[in-house]
Amino acid sequence: MSKIEWKRTIIYILISIFCIIIYFIVKKNIVQEDNFKLKHSKGRVSVSYVDNISQSKVNSYDLAYISVDDIFTSYDTSIVEGIVKDIRNIRIQVGELEIFKSVVTIVIDKSIKGNLVKNSEINILVAAGSSISTVSDCMEIGMRGIFMSVAYDESGEKYHIKMGNNTLVLKDIADYGLLNGVYWLFLNKDGKYIFDREKYTEIANCKEWNEIVEYVEKKVNDF
Repeated sequence: MSKIEWKRTIIYILISIFCIIIYFIVKKNIVQEDNFKLKHSKGRVSVSYVDNISQSKVNSYDLAYISVDDIFTSYDTSIVEGIVKDIRNIRIQVGELEIFKSVVTIVIDKSIKGNLVKNSEINILVAAGSSISTVSDCMEIGMRGIFMSVAYDESGEKYHIKMGNNTLVLKDIADYGLLNGVYWLFLNKDGKYIFDREKYTEIANCKEWNEIVEYVEKKVNDF
């Protein structure tokens, strides 16, 4: 083999290696394996895990007003205190609609409202990549929080995403979900308490985590 042929072979090998590396980088950072069966959904729907949410395709966010009393009385929520065990971002495609959310695994430490059991795990669908700053965007693995979620229905009559003739039943993604990423959770990040203080004015100046826990328990018991 001449020197020219040898150099040409080396160049081909390097280009091939480079292409393989680029392929796996793109595969890792764009879309991973789709593990969602979506058995109750219909039409052109897909849900895939992603490592990073595209900042150029953030979700719009229309935060409707709701009173504190309505938060605790008008919705059939399960309220738990627990630890964030895992967070996985997902890309949802329903017809031409593309949105991003996160599936969060919570290990329950205390059940405040509902029948969920201590030390069990639940998956909660939460907002991610929104156009406004949300409490849920601050979530990290290992963080303690209070999560006020609704149970998704298998029929999808109440909880779904619809675009034309395409319907994604949210129960196919997670058993529970937050109605938005602002009003329905409280987080404890190393003694820094993250929640909507403009909404929950009674505990806006709280100094201890137990003050938040006791506040939520009192609201539940009052109604």
